[in-house]
Amino acid sequence: VYPANYSSTVAVNTFADLQAALNAAQCGTRIVVTAGVTYIGNLIVPSTRCPASNRILVESSAIAMLKQWAVPARALAGTKRFPALSSNSSAATMAVSDNSADWYFVGLEFTADPIAKNMYPIIAMGEQTTSIAALPHDITFDRCLIHPAPCPANGVCNYVQRGITLDAVNGTVIFSNIWGIVAPGMDTQGIMAYNSPGPFLIAY
Repeated sequence: VYPANYSSTVAVNTFADLQAALNAAQCGTRIVVTAGVTYIGNLIVPSTRCPASNRILVESSAIAMLKQWAVPARALAGTKRFPALSSNSSAATMAVSDNSADWYFVGLEFTADPIAKNMYPIIAMGEQTTSIAALPHDITFDRCLIHPAPCPANGVCNYVQRGITLDAVNGTVIFSNIWGIVAPGMDTQGIMAYNSPGPFLIAY
């Protein structure tokens, strides 16, 4: 359920401010990420646990321009409709920490810089978690764009193996657009979960 009520709002427009806002977020916090800006680095969602009635919301400042219950078009990538979160290394663009719960991400673009090579997932969580209790819980992606940098003209792509590793309890990906996951000679997945009992909701 889209968080309709929140107790505080924090607006950010730099990578450092975004990471600081994630670190400081309390249950009921709304983080508004300025659209049309590229945030370069590797975000880490901390292990903050919230109840379903008081989630942490991380949303685009242009969310009102995205129709609810509709998948945003690829053509919107890199435009003023989305904040672009981008890794410039082989590490995930965003990693969700163990024990985190009830985080809701909406209207964000998760991508990679053309110099980033051999990425495993663009969004990571739970791959090496050793207990169900410690897995991320109730993590939602709504109307997000998830893709690597386009393959260059020479056709040699940068080996991105997965869009989202959704190893969470109650992991949700709804009305999101995932494309371009290419790693020549390797299996690739838009979404994969292998270290979680679920359940999952994936809807387009």
